[in-house]
Amino acid sequence: GMVRSSSPAFAPSPRASSLRSPSPPPAAVYTEPGYATQIFDSPPVKPYLAPVFDFYCSCGEVAPGNQSQMSLYKFQMLMRDAVVLDSNLTKVDLDLLWRQARTGVSERRIGFKGFRWGLIQAANRRFPGASEPEALERLLGEHV
Repeated sequence: GMVRSSSPAFAPSPRASSLRSPSPPPAAVYTEPGYATQIFDSPPVKPYLAPVFDFYCSCGEVAPGNQSQMSLYKFQMLMRDAVVLDSNLTKVDLDLLWRQARTGVSERRIGFKGFRWGLIQAANRRFPGASEPEALERLLGEHV
């Protein structure tokens, strides 16, 4: 009761936490929401998403195993090229998102599932006033 409400820093309302500093479940235990799967699989997006992922993964990579996995640097490069960073979504945010998108703490790269997870979370941060589906559509439509 009283203790909790007097320390909002430790018990933010669900809405407020999703607006500013979301702590979504990490990609390893995450079930992609239906709206995201629909958007990712939609005709305007589906033909491009995997090729974009593959392009950035293989960019400058020699080892075949690394070509289907994305390093933090490549994730940052893609987001920089997409001109998606602003005061809502900073380089530090990207770093944290990428870390959460890994399937294990020791992983050096993320797979396609983690990449999709990262896009969803990046969209929610980048467009805090938008609904989650709208945020993802805007991120993909206007940037990626």
